[in-house]
Parts: sequence; C-alpha cells; structure tokens
Amino acid sequence: MIPAVHEPRPRCLRCWRPERLCYCRDLVPVATETRVVFLQHPRERAVAMGTARLAHLALANSELHVGAHPDAHRRVLDLAGDPTAALLYPDGDRPAPASKPRTLVVIDGTWTTARKMLARTPALARLPRLRLAPSAPSAYRIRREPAPHCLSTVEAVAAALTELEGDADRFAPMLGAFHSLVETQIELAGTRRMPYRHLRARRGARFERLRETLSRAVAVQVEGNPAGSGLGHELVLLVAHRIATAEIFRAVVRPRRAVHPRFTERTGIAARALEDAGDTIDGARARWADFVQANDVLVGWGTFSPRLLAVEDMLHDPWLDLRPGVIQRLRRRPGGVEQAALALADAAPADPTRGRAERRLDALVTLVASVVAGENR
Repeated sequence: MIPAVHEPRPRCLRCWRPERLCYCRDLVPVATETRVVFLQHPRERAVAMGTARLAHLALANSELHVGAHPDAHRRVLDLAGDPTAALLYPDGDRPAPASKPRTLVVIDGTWTTARKMLARTPALARLPRLRLAPSAPSAYRIRREPAPHCLSTVEAVAAALTELEGDADRFAPMLGAFHSLVETQIELAGTRRMPYRHLRARRGARFERLRETLSRAVAVQVEGNPAGSGLGHELVLLVAHRIATAEIFRAVVRPRRAVHPRFTERTGIAARALEDAGDTIDGARARWADFVQANDVLVGWGTFSPRLLAVEDMLHDPWLDLRPGVIQRLRRRPGGVEQAALALADAAPADPTRGRAERRLDALVTLVASVVAGENR
C-alpha cells in the first residue's frame, strides 16, 4: 500500500481545513478600501498553520496568487505597475508610500522564501514599503518568528489595514479565527499517541478513504519551457487522465518565449510542433477549466506540476502528491515516477517512443490504479 501520509481528509471546500477544524463560521468577509494581494509561495499552501488563506477569506477586497516566481505571473506584474501599490515588508531601503496605497501587496512565505521571491521580482522590489511597528509580539506560538517585530501574515495584514483605514474592530473576527486556529493546534499537539492496535485499525480505514479519493483522481503531468534569467518555466504541455473514465486531456501551448536549446532533447517534443500545433495559454486555460470537475482530485508526482499550474492560474484544489507516500513505502527514493511504478506496481517498461510527459503520466495512472484496486496493502 502507498501510505496515506498526505491523504485528504473530509475538508471544508472554502477554507480547505479538515471539517472538524474549519474556521469559516468565524469569518465574515470584511469590506476594505485597500485591495490586498497575497503572493503565496507554493510550499505555504500545504502548511496546516498557514494564515494567508484565512486572511484572504476574511477580506472581500483581496486576491490570492500562488507561485515561487511572481514575475512570471501576469496579474502580479500588472499590480506591481500600479502607481498606488505598496509592499508590506519590514526590511530594505525603499521609501514609505507618499500617500495611502490603494493596493497592498503581501508576500506569504518563510522569511527566506519571501526574500527570494522579492529578489526574483524587480517590479515588486521597487515598490514603496509599508513597515509596521507592532505594540506586542506575535501570537503565532506554533512558529518562532525571527525577530520581535515579525508577525504572522494575518496579524500583519490586520495591523496594516488598521493603520491605513482605522476601525480595528472590523478585523477582530479575522484575528479571532487565527487565535482559535493556534489554540486548536496546540491542543492537538498535546494529545497522547493512539495505541498501536487502534492505529492499525485507523490506517485500514484511511486506506479505504484513500482508495475512494483516488477513484476520483485525475492524474496530471506538465512540461515547461525553461525561460532562463531566473524567470522560471512557462507551461507548454499539459496532459491528464481521469481514472474513472479513462478520459484524456491534452493541451499543447505555443511558447511565449524562445524555446530552450535542450528542450526537445529532454522532453521528446519538437519545438516546431509547439509553434505549429500549440494553442494560446488563454485557450488552454479555458479548455482545462471545462475539463476539471468539481469533485476531481488532481494527482501528481512532486511539486513541479502544481507550481507551474499555479503560475498559469490553472491549479485546482485538491492536489495530492504521491511521491512522499511512495518514498515511505519503499524506504528510499525511487528516482522518479517511472521507477516508482516499476518498483511498487510491477509496471511494464515505458514505451521509449512516447514523450516524457506521456511516459510519466502512464506511470502515475499505474500507481493510482494499483491503490484503487487494493494492491500494495
């Protein structure tokens, strides 16, 4: 069996927290004059105690964008060009905004990833900086902040909006949900471990839930064109396979930048094929939105596919990464999804005439199908 380490539990479709830990009842979207734009590092999406989504749901005039390379995101670049925009960030020598900003950009990540995201995006780095002087340390007791003036994302946004617009009471429900989240996590962390006989029974139930979840799976694989100069990749191929019906999705996207010299060698796709047969990114995005259904669970291997889909505004929750479970099952790194399918599901050797994305998609489908069928238990 592939262990259900990252197996989805029943979740609220709004906050994406486990249903018993949902905080939506405490959140009523608050109207603000200031538009708040969250730029979230992909790693933060899976953090149980992340607060950017909480803040986004609590603010009616807000946007949430995911991606490690904000400068590859057209919407982010448009916002960075807004003369009324400012960046909520404590460090650096940029001046404070000359007037009250109408757009406040907030980077959500660890301090290390936030600095990297800012360094990759000169348009954001040039924005004036809104800095806070908090009167009390952060209540985020689960994570240790690097300095007394550092706050969690939701605390920082509440403080900034209070400074810009006043009326701190408006943001009390948002902070209340945050404090409840912290207290619940501390309480859960202090619970005793379950006896093994009960844990074994729970694992069996989890396996059954995992099988049910994966029966709704859509296996997804992408290819990207490396842009160079720190700009990341652009999506040029998206292939998917719906497990229940064997329905196939394929979108070839015309490159928007020069094709990398080694692209064909690595992927098995001729650059000319992209230029001749490729759709626009907007067309591919629309077709993908029509293909994905409300109850689908997107399944992939590693973080590259969800990161690239997020950059292109094509990532749909929930996303399930099979790699951690496979590594735990094998007690080693398999080397890739094709090797994992060979090791765990006794897959047939890949057809060398197929492109890399198609081979990897076949391996994903094999792994998912083996779990759904109850193999490798």
